Amino acid sequence: MTRSSRSLIVAALCATTFVAPQPAAAAVSWIITDTNKADRPTSVDFTGQAWFLGSVTFFGGAGWFCHPIRPEGFLPTVNDSFYIEGGAWIFYYQVQVANHADYSYVGIIPAGGVRWDFHLTRDWTVFATAKLGFRVATGASAPSSRLDGGGSVGAYWKFSRSIFLRLETGNQGLVQAGVAIVM
Repeated sequence: MTRSSRSLIVAALCATTFVAPQPAAAAVSWIITDTNKADRPTSVDFTGQAWFLGSVTFFGGAGWFCHPIRPEGFLPTVNDSFYIEGGAWIFYYQVQVANHADYSYVGIIPAGGVRWDFHLTRDWTVFATAKLGFRVATGASAPSSRLDGGGSVGAYWKFSRSIFLRLETGNQGLVQAGVAIVM
């Protein structure tokens, strides 16, 4: 696969994750200061990610169980909530040097952490996460296992009562896109 075709694939994937249907003339109703107007459901989230630019190939996915441990949040005048998340990333990583695969492995990072949500409207929530896990890799050129921490920022968009779309960026993937299924 050539560099230009990889770039085209990544651009197409990124473009489709940012497109979300919106009503034509819907007025935005901000609820960030109304502490009673947001869903705080337990959910199971699945995200995927891919990177095919330059000499690096990376793709994988993650699954998270997300449960509100402080639904009323920490800030009394802000519509926020605090979650605990547990799950794992599974991924493939490869770096090519001098036109041959020099370094590649498959890995998994079981992890747990917290997510702090800020409910902007009934449909949009922004968040920040912090997680700690243990990276286990397999393959001839796999690095040794180690503790691995990370953080991300992202957003949820309410697609329906039981489905939210999740988009985030962080140190475990440039762009991660997926779905949250309300339990």
